[in-house]
Amino acid sequence: MLGLLAFTGTASLCEVFRHEIPNRLIGGGLVAGLVLNTLSSSQPLPALVLGLLAVALGAAVAVPLWRLGMLGGGDVKLVAACGAFVTPLLMLGLLGHALLLLGLYAMLLFAVEQRLGEALVASTRFILGYPQEAAPGAGSVLSFAPSLLIGAMVTWLD
Repeated sequence: MLGLLAFTGTASLCEVFRHEIPNRLIGGGLVAGLVLNTLSSSQPLPALVLGLLAVALGAAVAVPLWRLGMLGGGDVKLVAACGAFVTPLLMLGLLGHALLLLGLYAMLLFAVEQRLGEALVASTRFILGYPQEAAPGAGSVLSFAPSLLIGAMVTWLD
C-alpha cells in the first residue's frame, strides 16, 4: 500500500503543478504495482491475476466517466494503474472514497465560484438520464489524482 501512496502522491503533484500526468509515470506505476503485488504474496500467480483484475475494474469504472466528460484521459489511466497495487475489493473501496471526495471537492469549488446551482442541475439531469453536455468545469478544473491519494490513505486506514 505504501507503493500506491507514493505513486498517487507523485501523480497528484504532477497534476496539480503541471496539469498533466506523464505516461511514463503511469506505465512505471502499473509495472511497479504488479511487480510489488506479485512479489509480496506467498502465491504470486493468483496475486498477479488479482492485480490485473483490479486494473480492469479501475478502467471499467473510469472509462464511462471519461466518456461523459467527468474525468480526463490521464485520470482514466491513473485509476487503472492504481489497480495494480491492490486487490479488486480494495479497488472498490479506493474508488468509492476517491469519487466521494471528488464530489465533495466539486461541490465546494462550485459553491465558492457561486455555480453550485448550475452543477446541481447538471448532476440531476445526469442521474435522471437526460442528455447533457459535460458537467461545468469537468476535465479542466477538477484534479482527480489528489482524491485518489486521499482515497488510498482512507482505504489503507480502513
